[in-house]
Order: sequence, then C-alpha cells, then structure tokens
Amino acid sequence: MFDADDPLRPVGLVVAALAVAFAAVLLGVQFSGDAGGVLTLPLVVAVPLLAAGAYWYVKGR
Repeated sequence: MFDADDPLRPVGLVVAALAVAFAAVLLGVQFSGDAGGVLTLPLVVAVPLLAAGAYWYVKGR
C-alpha cells in the first residue's frame, strides 16, 4: 500500500484508525437502544487514546 520511505505512511495509518473507530461508533449507535451511552465512552475516552497510541507507535518506528 505504502512505500517504506513514504512520509505519508503515518498519516494514512492514523486516518485509517480513526475511520475504523468512527465506523465502530456508528454501528454501536445503530444497534444500541441508548445512543448517549454508546457515544460517550468512545468519543471521550477511547478514540483519543487509540489515536494518540497509534500516532506514537508509528512515530517511534
């Protein structure tokens, strides 16, 4: 997908991780009766932590 020396590789990985997290939140809202509970945890805690962790993992490589 990306060349090993491509400077945009980390950007692509972070964007892909955010897209997956966003899709997971949308599916959770779709199949849950309580949208507030589904949206609160991922948007406030999980998504920023996963994005930061993915960024630092990719940056450190």
